[in-house]
Parts: sequence; structure tokens; C-alpha cells
Amino acid sequence: QEGRTPASVETGTMKLELGIADKFNLLSVLMIIMTAVAVATYVVQYEKVLAYDALVSNGELIARTIAKNSAQGIRTGKSGEMTGLVDGALTNKDVSFVAITNTEFVPLLQRHADNVSAVPSVPYSNGSTPSTRHLVIRDDAASTVNFLVPVMTAANSGDVTDDKPAGDAELHSMVVVYVWLGLGLEAMYEKVATYLANIAMIAAVATLLSSFFMLIISKRIFRPMATLATAMENVTEGDLDRRVEVVASNELGRLATGFNLMIERLGHAYQELEEHKDNLEIRVVERTRELEEAREAAEAVSRYKSEFLATMSHEIRTPLNGIVGALELMTSARRDRIPGLVDMAKLSADALLDIVTEVLDLSRLEYGHELARSREYDLKGVIKSVQLAMEPVAKAKGVSLSVDLPDDLPPSVVGDPAMVRQICMNLLGNALKFTDVGFVKIKLDLKRAGEFDVEVDLCVSDTGCGIAPEDQ
Repeated sequence: QEGRTPASVETGTMKLELGIADKFNLLSVLMIIMTAVAVATYVVQYEKVLAYDALVSNGELIARTIAKNSAQGIRTGKSGEMTGLVDGALTNKDVSFVAITNTEFVPLLQRHADNVSAVPSVPYSNGSTPSTRHLVIRDDAASTVNFLVPVMTAANSGDVTDDKPAGDAELHSMVVVYVWLGLGLEAMYEKVATYLANIAMIAAVATLLSSFFMLIISKRIFRPMATLATAMENVTEGDLDRRVEVVASNELGRLATGFNLMIERLGHAYQELEEHKDNLEIRVVERTRELEEAREAAEAVSRYKSEFLATMSHEIRTPLNGIVGALELMTSARRDRIPGLVDMAKLSADALLDIVTEVLDLSRLEYGHELARSREYDLKGVIKSVQLAMEPVAKAKGVSLSVDLPDDLPPSVVGDPAMVRQICMNLLGNALKFTDVGFVKIKLDLKRAGEFDVEVDLCVSDTGCGIAPEDQ
């Protein structure tokens, strides 16, 4: 069968997995059977209601006929006529019993069929007042439907009639006798059972025919799907030359066309993959070289960063030492010296600010921004400010710090005062770091004075240990 997957065995138990076609067929058959059962049930119930209504109508007709004829017998006083009516009613195969009772429901005349053991008593025999209209009482325990029809005398006359009066209690005295009739339900049940058997046979034939045609239709629907499933299995095994024949222009035809197109594109993809595999080694070598270059560049950046941090730590430490030294001297200095120490701390703070500014300027240079740092400044004043800033460090170590400036130095020059200040502070910081006794001296010599520029030499000398020749 198309669309069926093979059964699988799991942990020693056979597990049957139905395919799409089997599920569709099973569902279709179940729907057909359920529809047939529902229709048959409705028809049988409807026929049962019709049969019961017909039985009730027949019973009412028989009971009223007996009541009418009984009224004639009561008027004439001929009981033989009532006996003939009762015996005649029993000739009807549906009648189970017939009885004529007085107003106290005591039987005056009664007959029953052979299949009935006795005439049942009237439900009102307990002394309650019944309705003067005829009643239909169904007795499911005895499988009968019973009828109670009163025979009455007409008001203000002595005539006997079976007509229904308008009232109940006020006309109860008009009732002469009652006709108590029972019809058996066996005949109705046999009729319904026969009808049910016929309906069941018709439903079974209709179900078989519908299932047969449904199987034929599902086979035509799912056969192309089974072909597609087989082709897909071949593709998963590597057979890309398999194609599915397009036999229709409906959804299945479009599905087959899409499958063939997919296989064609998959074949092109495999071909391109083979071409890429041929060039894979060359690409791997190139990529490895690029990664090596990137690694070396990253290591260089890391090395430069480490060097930059080391340099910046040294650059920042020098003005910080000046600030700390000035603050320490303030704690023990006389009041008149505190302003001078505050100026020293301010100069060191300015130097620290210049360093931070240079770091920010470096970031600006990385983004391509130009810097304009040159301005007119007092070179002597910058050198003396450096001396003043480093004085607390020298005093803390007991080292003499002096400055030698030429008298012919121009009063103002154009350049970067922050850079000059930083260079001087770095030189003095290194000299004071390695000098424990003696002096540290900074000297500025004017080498050349032109019309628009000057050339000076900056020299720092000390009595420290110095730098070994091999480290210079």
C-alpha cells in the first residue's frame, strides 16, 4: 500500500506505524461508519416515534369505539352487547386486555390475551379522583400502553355518552363506567426491529461501497506521494540523478516539479562544493598567513600599550611626587612659607594636568584630529617653575637643587610650554631618583639667537650613581 512505512521493533515489542495513506483510509472509513450509524439511529428513532404515535392513535380509536358502543348497551340494559364488544376487541392482535369498571374502578367485565396473566388495576383505584377526560398511560414494566376512557351521562338528561365534558370535578357524577384498554408494545418493537435490520443492512452496503470508492480515490492521491518519498530516500543515499515524473498540474504536480528543481539545485551546490574543496588548501594557507600577521600586529599593539603605560606611570609619578612633597612640607612649615609651598603644589598639579592633556591629545591624533599647541611663553619662567615644583622632592632627600640660566635668553619664545616643562621634570625626576647626596643642577645655554628663532641646550647634571656605559 502506498504511503505505508515499515513496522519497527522496539524493546522486543512490535510497534506498527501507519503511513499517511493508511491513516487517511482508516479515518475515512471511520467517518463513513459513524455517519451511517448516526443516520440509521435517527431514522430508527423517528420510525419508532411514528410507530408509537400510530399505536396510540389506534388504541384511542378502539377505546372510544368500545366506550361509545358500551353507552348504547348501558341505555338498553343489554350486557351481552358489552361482552361482545370486549371479546371483539381482543381479536385485534395489538390488544392485551379490555375491562369495563364502575366509578370505583372495580372491574364489571374484563378479558385479556393469552400472553397476559391478568388485567392490571387502574392507577386511580386507591380512591383518588381521576380526570373525566380519557387518559393515555404507558406501562414500560408490562410493555403496554393503557387507555382509560370514561362513559358518562349527559347533563340534565339520562342519556349515556362518551363525549368529553368541559369540567372535571363538578361533572364527576356524570361518569357511569370506565373503559380500561391496554395495547401491547411487542408488535411495535418487532416492527422497529425489522426496520432496524433493514436499515443496518442498507447502511452496511453503503459503508462498503463508500469505503471501496474511498480506497480507490486515496490510492490515486497517495501513489504520487509514495513515488516522491521513494525518490527522496534515493536522494538521501546520494543519487542526485533521480527525477520524478510530473503527471498532473495540480498540487502534487507542483510538488513534483519543485522536487526536481530542488534536486537540480542540490546537484549544482555539490559541484560548487567540490570546486571549493580543490581550492581549500590554498585558502587555508592564505588565511593562516593573514591570521599570523594579525597576531603579530596584536602583539605589537599589546607591547606598545605596555610601553606606553610604563612611560605614563613614570611621567605621572614625577608631578605627583612634587605635589606630595609640597603637602608634606606644609605640615611642618612656618606660616610665611605656606604660600610658596602652595605654589609648588600648583605647579606640580599643572604639570600633571599637562600630562593628562597630552594623553587626550594622543587619542585625538588617533582619530586624525590636528593639534595646535604652540604659543608664546616665558622659557625662564617654565624652567623656574619646574625647579619650584621639584624642590620639595630634593629637600626631602637632602639634595641641593639649582638652576643656571643665561642672562641673554629672550624674555619670550613661541613653542609648546607643556612639552618643555614635561621634559625638564622627567630629567630632574630621574636625577633626583638616583641621587642620595650632593646636588642636582639644571643648566640652559643659548647656542644661537636668530631673527626668528633661537637654539638652546638643556643639561641636567647630578652627583648620583649615573648610568652604566653598557646601558647608555
